[in-house]
Amino acid sequence: MARLNQVAQVVEGTGPNQINRRDLMREVAINANVFNRSAGEVSGDIRKILDGIQLPPGYRYQFGGSTKNMAESFGYAISALVLAIVFIYMILASQFKSFLQPMALMTALPLTLIGVVLALLMFGSSLSMFSIIGVIMLMGLVTKTPFCWSTLPSARVSPKSSPMALSSRVLAATTLCYWLPKCVCAPF
Repeated sequence: MARLNQVAQVVEGTGPNQINRRDLMREVAINANVFNRSAGEVSGDIRKILDGIQLPPGYRYQFGGSTKNMAESFGYAISALVLAIVFIYMILASQFKSFLQPMALMTALPLTLIGVVLALLMFGSSLSMFSIIGVIMLMGLVTKTPFCWSTLPSARVSPKSSPMALSSRVLAATTLCYWLPKCVCAPF
């Protein structure tokens, strides 16, 4: 029988009381909560700092928790945005029985993105899940309006009495009634 001091050197020291592993690699989890800032901003700042640090070979970092969930949700929302554009084109192509006419109507889509970016910058907001959902809804509205106006001349009813003309007048009136008091009473 061999004694322990013949095969090893015993030294007192400190170490972790538990070793966590993920994918057969050791893992250290750092948890934090944010205050007065969004989690996206904080994780962006942390990512900038960690990208500037030269990690030893075999070390890496990755975000988990709500930051990982937000990144996945953001990716899904971008996929939904692309699918919305494809579906809008397919519906318009089937309605017009043409591949070129929907392209003419869809030229307004990039212009909506300019308005979205300007609005986000003007109000100091960041691109979030809610703003992406708003962009998807806006794309539906932007392609619906020219479609309705382009089908109006082909209708067999008088333009003044058509349901589209009536709905556009109602939409204009409600928009005016909503925004006029806000514009007049808003402090500048």
